[in-house]
Amino acid sequence: MLFLLMPSRQGRITFLKLTMKVVINGEETEISPGSTLAATLEKFDLPSSYVVELNGKIIDPNEYDTCQLGQGDIFEIIRFVGGG
Repeated sequence: MLFLLMPSRQGRITFLKLTMKVVINGEETEISPGSTLAATLEKFDLPSSYVVELNGKIIDPNEYDTCQLGQGDIFEIIRFVGGG
């Protein structure tokens, strides 16, 4: 989480929390600006087999560490489920 210190004219300091909004599996969530896909995924208890669709495009798992998220990004975490 990033914070910005803003001094006021009255000599007080205001703390502003800097966040950006993304949509994860249909739910709006606030994350820190500059967050990578990998850092964001670490917050979830994910199974070993899943893929991520970011703004309609499947992301290669090798790119999770370098894929930076932006304001308003929409991503889905898709699990593979077996059965018969």
